Amino acid sequence: MSAILMVCTGNVCRSPMAAGLLRQRLTREGLTGKYSVRSAGTWALDDRPASEHAVAVMAERGVDIADHSA
Repeated sequence: MSAILMVCTGNVCRSPMAAGLLRQRLTREGLTGKYSVRSAGTWALDDRPASEHAVAVMAERGVDIADHSA
């Protein structure tokens, strides 16, 4: 299994959103078993959830990142 890591600064909006979108795409393409997708931040605060705005935007697109933890 190949690993893909999405990185931003805080790991509460951009990288969790990118990871969620990529997971959705991999599922749609039938490739979920081939890749592990995670997100990280260069200045992340441990155990912070995804921002409420990021969760709302992703929900509008059918992607659930509500359980994300930085």
